[in-house]
Amino acid sequence: MNPFTLSFEPDSELEREFFADYTARSLRFVRVTLLLAIGVTLAFVHWDQLLFPEVAGRLFAIRAGVISPVIALVVASTFSRRLQPWWQLGVALALATALGGLVAMMPILPGDTAQTHIFPGIQLVLMFAFAAFKLRFVHALVVSNAGVLLYLFVAAVVMEFPLPALQNAGYFLGWFVWSGLLTSYLLERFSRQDFLQRRENALLMRRLDEERATAIEANASKTRFLAAASHDLRQPMQTVGLLVDILREELPPGGARGLTERIHQATRAMESLFDGLLDVSQLDAGSVQVTREVVSLRRIASSLQARYEPLAERKGLVLCFEGVDRRLETDPVLLERILGNLIDNAIKYTDQGRVTLRATIEGRIARLEVADTGEGIAPELQDRIFEEFFQIGNPERDRSKGLGIGLAIVRRTAGLLGHPLALRSTLGVGSVFSIDVPLARTSVHPLIARTPDEAESAADAEAVRGLFVVVIDDEQAIRESMEIVLEAWGCHALCAGGGLEAVEALASHLRTPDLILSDYRLRGGENGLDAIARVRKASGLDVPAIVLTGDLDGAELDGVREAGFPLARKPLHGTFLRSLIAETIRRHGSAARV
Repeated sequence: MNPFTLSFEPDSELEREFFADYTARSLRFVRVTLLLAIGVTLAFVHWDQLLFPEVAGRLFAIRAGVISPVIALVVASTFSRRLQPWWQLGVALALATALGGLVAMMPILPGDTAQTHIFPGIQLVLMFAFAAFKLRFVHALVVSNAGVLLYLFVAAVVMEFPLPALQNAGYFLGWFVWSGLLTSYLLERFSRQDFLQRRENALLMRRLDEERATAIEANASKTRFLAAASHDLRQPMQTVGLLVDILREELPPGGARGLTERIHQATRAMESLFDGLLDVSQLDAGSVQVTREVVSLRRIASSLQARYEPLAERKGLVLCFEGVDRRLETDPVLLERILGNLIDNAIKYTDQGRVTLRATIEGRIARLEVADTGEGIAPELQDRIFEEFFQIGNPERDRSKGLGIGLAIVRRTAGLLGHPLALRSTLGVGSVFSIDVPLARTSVHPLIARTPDEAESAADAEAVRGLFVVVIDDEQAIRESMEIVLEAWGCHALCAGGGLEAVEALASHLRTPDLILSDYRLRGGENGLDAIARVRKASGLDVPAIVLTGDLDGAELDGVREAGFPLARKPLHGTFLRSLIAETIRRHGSAARV
């Protein structure tokens, strides 16, 4: 910025931006000020009549015939888009006309009156007009000095003022003019600095908006990728998991059986990591759907006990459940996931003693606490343990101690449900994680399906033996592995790539199916619901069905829940699948007909 002219580089984009901004912020105020100047100019006509009645007519001609019309013309020009870029020159012209008009009145005024009355008028105009009319410093400098020189010329040559009067006028005008110029200079300088600061802030905000939009798009792209890739990634994991389960059952004890156990453990660790990462992605993307129902805490506790009691016993711990005969109002699946992660975390970090899930009542709230007798958590680490992949005392990343995302999932899921989460911990004593869940407002029995536990039982094995199961999946590897698993369980399996293919294959069977196992996403735009409907229509019965999916998008799967079909996410291992099939058959009854 030029320190004298206060302009940026001439004809630069920055200078044009400033002038456009200065115009937009100044014109309304300038118009009002100019109109006020016209009013003041015409108001002086009354004083002319009182002070100079003999020349009042000529003074009125200058005020109303020259000064006021020029100012009015400048005001009118500011409303024209074509003339707006020249509004500064117009204001300068209006000021020059006013100054020239005042000087032109000097020879008309009688005697010494010019010396006593013209000075205050010129001084006031020069001192305040530059700032009042938002005149740029360069224009103010030219107009003011031209006005002063014109006044001194008229006073000396036309009016023949004595030298002392001219000196007095020069000093007086100099002080007042340069005071006004300083005001004009500072006003424009601060205006330009303010413009630069606002422009820099606007550019920064625009850059931040662009970066935020880029981050949002990247996150959305990641979510879309996970949603699209999840199905394809889960398919081979599903196949491996099922085949490993069959090998564990078929192989005799010995070296090969031990090797299979290691493969099974590695597969389960991979499934756990995969499921945890996808859970975090789903929660971050907001694609997890909350379904609030009346929930039996006893039923959830039974599922958790079956799942985690063997793990606790292997570490020599006691897993206890206290006060769980409660009915809550929440999402049963998400609540079980929260409590399961808390119990799993407590077992991992407790070497002796017990892990307890207890429920206490405070008004209409059930406080569910998972307490352990572990080493406790230091106060400075109690906030960090809810971060992804942060673990205490596991710098070597021992997978047996988990992956460090369980508590991150707990915090996100609790926030999604609106259930306050808290932690109390004392070093050397243990930790207590608590979550507050509303009690159910009704005593109606909860209409929810129990999440199948993973414990293998003779009852489940007997329930699935002899079933005729239709498997619908567009992946051949999945169909083959499912057929092997089902036949190992004593079932008869009919595998097809879609609903129409399944109906055509059923035409050669005398027996109607007992169960349909269908993948949700099939080829040709068909989904699992369409395939199930085809098979049911062909068999003439409402055959029980289970939908398997590797998708993340909860919105697409709402139709499965609305239809009342059990929904299981891939990859799922054999004992879980067998338990789910057994429970589905018990709930619906066998539909077999020969």
